[in-house]
Amino acid sequence: MNTTINKIFTIALIFIGFSTISSCQPEEPKSNGLAISADAISADFTIDQSKAASNEFKFIGKTENILANFWDIGDGNNPVKSGNTVSAFIPDAGTYTIQHTAVGRGGASKTKSETLMVATSDLASGNLVQGGKFLNATDHAKWTILNIAGTHINWTFGNGFANVGGSSPSQYSQQGIYQALQIVGGRKYKVDMKISGSPCLNTWFELYVGTVVPQQNNVGGDYNSGGKRLSIKTFDGCLMTSAFSGKLSELNCDGSGSTIQFPTSGTVYLVIRSGGFGNNTLGLGGVKVTNVEFRGIK
Repeated sequence: MNTTINKIFTIALIFIGFSTISSCQPEEPKSNGLAISADAISADFTIDQSKAASNEFKFIGKTENILANFWDIGDGNNPVKSGNTVSAFIPDAGTYTIQHTAVGRGGASKTKSETLMVATSDLASGNLVQGGKFLNATDHAKWTILNIAGTHINWTFGNGFANVGGSSPSQYSQQGIYQALQIVGGRKYKVDMKISGSPCLNTWFELYVGTVVPQQNNVGGDYNSGGKRLSIKTFDGCLMTSAFSGKLSELNCDGSGSTIQFPTSGTVYLVIRSGGFGNNTLGLGGVKVTNVEFRGIK
């Protein structure tokens, strides 16, 4: 159970405990208004997939002896939900663990999980980035290392993240990762990712989306005018000189923004690059990246 569920669950227990002391509910004959054991609670639930073609799902829990329900959809986009019956839009194809916690009078609870297979991504808002969570070698293989300058700054992949790190004591260095995306002309898209790092020195972290094919060992590293979408750097008071964590769109201080639109359909290139010069360039442990997304806006 994640931290968010724990917080909500704790609040629920306070109210449930109060209701146990202050009231007696005759409509619940099995408990007679007293605390009930976990044996009297069922966390079983059903999944209504009648609108699965539109990537909309409904989750339905039991009602007998239940005072509160909490749901973790497990897709990273939907917040923890409460209620006997909840709906969720899951834009990306994949396998998800749906976790349901049922709470009874006095705080007794049960939790049950079910697996949901989402067959296809939503055409409008499904994530076009492949391997954006960097979960395993298959995800890692979706990305191409882009050598730009020097050899002191390097990207590596872990289970659930990509990391760019290193120091460049004697020369300027920069390296990136990229992949090609197929977009629809005229459609608006939103690009983002989650990043975190410790204080850095003389460095930058940038996201580009452009139509020009990335070139290996291109010291300039630019792809087209206006291609720089999101950026942070240690210069000009633009972040990174103290510890940071969050969505790049929220930390951004030098770029055209996370909303992108191209006039014609075709191939664009999403490029993430970072570099710098001097000791302690990318801080302790480098900059960690996960949940890279490029989605259509409905």
